[in-house]
Amino acid sequence: MIKTMFDCIIIGAGEAGAAAALAAARNKIKVLVLDREARGLPAFDGEQGESKGSSEVVAVEKNIVSFSVETKSGKVFYGRSIIIATGKNGGELETITAKELSGNIKVDANMATSVEGVFAIGGCNNALDGDETVKTGEGAKAALAVAEYLKGSK
Repeated sequence: MIKTMFDCIIIGAGEAGAAAALAAARNKIKVLVLDREARGLPAFDGEQGESKGSSEVVAVEKNIVSFSVETKSGKVFYGRSIIIATGKNGGELETITAKELSGNIKVDANMATSVEGVFAIGGCNNALDGDETVKTGEGAKAALAVAEYLKGSK
């Protein structure tokens, strides 16, 4: 079986996830978007990326040079980096990163978490729930950080 390796897997297709996906695609990053709801990013599907609605993520595992992401249906996808954009109710997925006392995922100024290659944006990393402008900005910022990370990891 041939494994497709994505440059970045974005988990969550809300405002932040969608913004990250579009910014990543513009930067020639091969991206896969997974979301538990079929939100539909039809204009996004193409050479630079794919969107898989109704694909709830149940596990993320860090391997030697990549990550494996398993969905509830049992499908496994592989990526060189991960962007978590699951909102405040991201569930167990967020256990792969360090959290603050508030329950938010800790990130640095570039949206990077304590796990190399994992970034977090939107409601899962801050208390600005409902602020679409901030979420969209974080999505674009994380995509640029992923581009820099990928340059260094090749």
